[in-house]
Amino acid sequence: METDLPRWVALLISAMLVTPFLVALFVVVRHHWRARTWARAEATVTKRRSEISRQGDGSTSTTTTVTFTFADMTERDRTGTAVNPAGEPRLGDVLEVMYDPQDPDRSRVVELGRRYVVMLAVFALLFALGVWSVFVPLG
Repeated sequence: METDLPRWVALLISAMLVTPFLVALFVVVRHHWRARTWARAEATVTKRRSEISRQGDGSTSTTTTVTFTFADMTERDRTGTAVNPAGEPRLGDVLEVMYDPQDPDRSRVVELGRRYVVMLAVFALLFALGVWSVFVPLG
């Protein structure tokens, strides 16, 4: 079957479909690597701020930012922030965090929950479509 679409355009479309999966895969692999090599601690939410913004279509979205404190391995207090953490933590709630032992100011809330799994599944579908489009003529 002959196509009018130049091969480079087909490859560009394929790359655009494959790239999100690779990025999502990188995020998941990086999280698992950090989970194995970073230290863990319990943190307490010390500040919570929600900001409502209006979208172009008239709808609104809420962004929640929490500030938390935890003690590193040397018992020194550290502070971190998380944007839109899972579970809607409130002031005084305890979160599990992981931090880089080489640089304890780098910390993340431990949550590789459902949203990453869903994101990875959607991007896996796009990846499959991208691979398929390389081998099937488009146009």
